[in-house]
Amino acid sequence: MQFYIDKRGVIRESDIGRPGVASGLPVSSQVGLSRLLARMRGEAVDLSQIYLVTDKLDLATASEIREAETALGCALPSGYRDFVTTLGSGECDGYFRVYSPTDAASSCYKLRSLFKEYAHFWDDDLDALSEEQLGEVVVIGDTIDTDYVVFHPSKPRGFYILPRNDEQTYRIGATFAEALTWLTESDLLVDRSEPEVLDSTGQFTPAAFHYFDTGIGQSYADFYEQESNTPALFAQVVARLTEMARTSAGAILVRCETGRGRQSLSIYKLFVREAAAMVQLQGSDRFGPRVFTEFSASRVTPELRSLFAHLVELGLQHWGR
Repeated sequence: MQFYIDKRGVIRESDIGRPGVASGLPVSSQVGLSRLLARMRGEAVDLSQIYLVTDKLDLATASEIREAETALGCALPSGYRDFVTTLGSGECDGYFRVYSPTDAASSCYKLRSLFKEYAHFWDDDLDALSEEQLGEVVVIGDTIDTDYVVFHPSKPRGFYILPRNDEQTYRIGATFAEALTWLTESDLLVDRSEPEVLDSTGQFTPAAFHYFDTGIGQSYADFYEQESNTPALFAQVVARLTEMARTSAGAILVRCETGRGRQSLSIYKLFVREAAAMVQLQGSDRFGPRVFTEFSASRVTPELRSLFAHLVELGLQHWGR
């Protein structure tokens, strides 16, 4: 029997012929059903298995949590507390930003008034928060599309997302682990495919892969075509990243798709632990490449310098941030 997680994060039995892939929070090529069920019940998740782009973390202290709870007038959910004291505030999978307890408390009152003002935008259904409740929620994170992730003090075992471009709020989990799984894997708000990781045979295979990034002390450099889109260049950059993944110790190359039809894009992310680096390539067979890089300036490897030089040789324009 095979199972999958639907768009709302509910475990369901797979249909005949449908792949029963159930990827999860920890980095692992295969996740057993029993482990999946345990995670969805809200049991402890081994956060240490999430890939860290940089080991510089902004951890919340016990005093910061107490101060935030005093300011908010309610307790913070245990799963969220575990996350911010283990990994801290930062960005999950380049999509979901986890707030620190201090930021959650300081942004709370301004956002509450905003949510209440625009309550009419979201439909009123069984999953939705009422207009009164929208004026009482606590925001613990947001997405790059400015979708806010909240909980209500009266519902400590319930996380919701308030979408910017959807006329309905969604309950995305009873625990923070469930909410995080929904945010990084559901395609309800974002068109994205399951990630594939380059294996030792040089093939891309489906695998659960999640990463976390604080951006602390990082340097950035971007490369792009100034005037025209040359699809052939995209294939050349893919080949170079694949070579680096196969020859650099500890490097990981992840591939996924986002968007649909002619708006679809292929995204490759190369992680190089030695340089605290992430190289993200975006493009397709219709568009030229855009390359976004993040790295520790004090730990740049010769391979990374060579990649930068190669991108310039291909005619891409360099822009440092």
